[in-house]
Amino acid sequence: MTDDPPPDPMEKRIRFGCGMLFGIFLLGVSLLKFVGTSLPLWYYIATGLGAVVIGLLAMRLGDEAYRKLGSLFRWW
Repeated sequence: MTDDPPPDPMEKRIRFGCGMLFGIFLLGVSLLKFVGTSLPLWYYIATGLGAVVIGLLAMRLGDEAYRKLGSLFRWW
């Protein structure tokens, strides 16, 4: 546990935005390995929903979210 004060609304928005961009990149590239050249509708839905989830995790956990995601995607 840290004794840091809770993030203010601006920091939460920045965390969410950066987490979404990271999620779009991470999931977009990871899913491209499985899809190939044609991009079906589920690719866009999975990338979008996953990016929102990663954005919410980043907003809540801060830098710890990136450490946890890095350990999940170590195979990549």
